[in-house]
Amino acid sequence: MLEDFNNKQDEIEIEADITSDLPKLSNIEKDLGPSQIEIVNRQYAIYEDLSAAELSSELRDSLDSGNSFLPEGTYLHGTSIDNIESIAKHGIVSGELLGIVEDGETHLCADFFKVKSDMTIAEYVDYISRPEEGLSIKAQTSESKRLPSANRLNDSLAVILDSSITEVQPLIANDPYKEGSDAVFEGIVSMSSLPVDKHSEKAQSRFASVLIGMPSSSVAGLILGPDIAQSSSLVERIKSAFNGKIALYDTSGQIISLPS
Repeated sequence: MLEDFNNKQDEIEIEADITSDLPKLSNIEKDLGPSQIEIVNRQYAIYEDLSAAELSSELRDSLDSGNSFLPEGTYLHGTSIDNIESIAKHGIVSGELLGIVEDGETHLCADFFKVKSDMTIAEYVDYISRPEEGLSIKAQTSESKRLPSANRLNDSLAVILDSSITEVQPLIANDPYKEGSDAVFEGIVSMSSLPVDKHSEKAQSRFASVLIGMPSSSVAGLILGPDIAQSSSLVERIKSAFNGKIALYDTSGQIISLPS
C-alpha cells in the first residue's frame, strides 16, 4: 500500500494498488494546501493508472523499425546510467517522489526538452550542440547542458518520450510552461522563477514540465552518449532494464540496438 503523505494542512490519501512500488507521494516534504493536494492527487492517479497500462506509441514503433525521426513536440530527458532501472520501472518522475530534495523551480514536476521541429536524432543533436545566439554572447543551448551532444555529456543518455500518446494528454496538460497554468501551479511551482519566460517562443517550443511526471509506458527510445554507446556492458544493462524492448541510438542517429 502506498503510504499517506502528511503535511501541516491536510493529508494526501492514496488507495492500495498493484503498482504499490511506484514513487510515493509520502516522500514529498513540500507543504501543500487542500486545493493543491487535490490537484496533485488527481495527477498522481492518472500517472498511476498509466503506469499499469501498455500504451501504444507510433513514435516507439517508428524508432523500433530503425527510423531515427523525432516529430515536433517529442519530449527528451537527460539522465545518467545510474537511473536506468528506475526509469524503466517508473518513467521520468519528479525527484521529490523518490525522496530527492528538489533544488529547482518546478517542484513536484519532471522537466523535459521538446523537439522544436521535425528532425532526425542526428539533426537534433547537431542543433543542440551549436552555440545559441544570446543578446551579446554566444552560449551553449540549455539542451546541451542536460542531454548528450556533440561536445559534452558523453557519459549521459537521453530518454525519448512520446508526448503524442492519447492517454498521456491529461498528464502533459498540467505543465507550468503552458498558457493559463498559473492557477493550477500556484503554491506548487515558483512561476516567476522558471528558467525561461513561460510566454517566450523558446519556452513554448523547447521546454516542458509535467506535474508528477511521465510513466515508463510513454518511453519510446533512448539516445546514448558515446561513452555508454561504446560500452557493451552498459548497453546490455540498459537492454536488460527494459527487457530488450527498447530502441537504442547513438548521438549520430546510428542504431545501437533494436528490440528483437
